[in-house]
Amino acid sequence: MRIVKRGLLVLLVVLVAAGYWLLVDNRPGNDPPKPITVAQLRALAAAMPGQAPSAVEVERVTGRAVPATLFAAGLAPRQRETAVMAFRLPVPGGQPVMIDSGLSRQAAEAMQFSDYDATAQQQIDAQLRGAGLVLFTHEHIDHQGGLLALNDPAALANARFNPGQLPGN
Repeated sequence: MRIVKRGLLVLLVVLVAAGYWLLVDNRPGNDPPKPITVAQLRALAAAMPGQAPSAVEVERVTGRAVPATLFAAGLAPRQRETAVMAFRLPVPGGQPVMIDSGLSRQAAEAMQFSDYDATAQQQIDAQLRGAGLVLFTHEHIDHQGGLLALNDPAALANARFNPGQLPGN
């Protein structure tokens, strides 16, 4: 019985230490920051061929409260809202650019998101069908899931993935 108690105590200490490191003191390591200025961003944007987008429009599909420490280690231990959104960048004289694609109701429920807005997702679906380019911020289902659930070959053909977002990478 004494060995079991000691084992449970050791396990508890390990779990507390891991939780502290993950949620409070998760430093990024020794990689130096890669600073970029607004002027550099503007120069990069100006170097892109074609007409520039004229605005940024956003649709919010769903959201949920998560611990603030998921955004940045060391934040106060309270809940913060996170949301699933898609962005539309209208391009004068051309087709819009979509960034991210929302999420299906089924996937939102599986991920325990609340207040799902089916009308917003329908708007995103229509915008995905009319987009000239679909980009994703990263490979999570709450960013790519709307396009995958839409199952529209024409919309999918306009999607661009980074190599890291493809299976096997």
